[in-house]
This record gives sequence, structure tokens and C-alpha cells, in this order.
Amino acid sequence: MKKVAIVGAGWMTKPLVDYLMERCGYFVIVANRTPSKAEDVIAGRSGGKAVRWSTDEPRILDEVVREADLAISMVPKPVHIHVARACLRHGKHMLTTAYEIPELVALDEEARQKGVLILNELGEDAAEPAGPSQAGARGVGHLWLRVQATHGNGLRRQRGG
Repeated sequence: MKKVAIVGAGWMTKPLVDYLMERCGYFVIVANRTPSKAEDVIAGRSGGKAVRWSTDEPRILDEVVREADLAISMVPKPVHIHVARACLRHGKHMLTTAYEIPELVALDEEARQKGVLILNELGEDAAEPAGPSQAGARGVGHLWLRVQATHGNGLRRQRGG
């Protein structure tokens, strides 16, 4: 079974977790600084678990990322770098909905050398007929196929739709 770590439990996380667990059959780990929010997202389902994590606890983030096949960072922009560094330490691919972040771009060469894909700007499209939540979740499913096909060749820069 594929395992996905999602860091952050904001309002866009629950629809993503629902999709990954119910439609894709993935095991989902939600790490968040407020454990009750992560627990609410998992909602007692056996296909996931909630973990308490904050930026001053790198060991916990390392454990979460190490256990997963893929990490999705759903935290504020300045926190993505913590997730990216953990992914690089453990050779795991990472997705984020944030626009290009200079700190992540600076990791490009290391990501390429380690065969790790760090993908920014994977998010919702308000024009998508199914609505923003499901559009972003479907994007993850399509991306998983691309990650498997390319075996992760570092940070990709692509403009346009």
C-alpha cells in the first residue's frame, strides 16, 4: 500500500486526504502542530494516522517522511523548506501547492543528484468543473504516475497549464 505524508491540516487537507484514502486506497499520515486538527482530518479511519509535529521537532518530521512514499506540504510557505530538507535526507518526493520558493529552488542540484522530485504549484484550479478540492486531489493521482515514470529527476520548472 502506498503511504502519503501530508504536513499541515488546513482546510484544503481534508478533501485531499478523503480522496487519497477513499479513492486511491493510500495510507495517509497527517502531521500538524495541533494534533486535534490532524485527528479530525483522519476521522478515526484505519487508513491513516495523525501525528503532532512542529518546526522545532525535526526528528518527528524525519520519522513521518521516512515512513511515507511521498510527502505533500500543505503548510505556510516558510515551512516548506523543513519538509523539503527531510525529503532530501530520506530520498522522498515532495509536492507543495505553493508558488516557486527561492529556498526550494536552491535545493535543485541536490534534488537532482539524489533523484528526488520537488514539485511546486500543484494545487487547485478554481475553474475546474469538479471544484478546487477535487481538482487538486486528482492532480496528485496524475502526478504519482509521472513520478513513477520519471523516477524523480530533481526540481522541475514548467510554466503554463
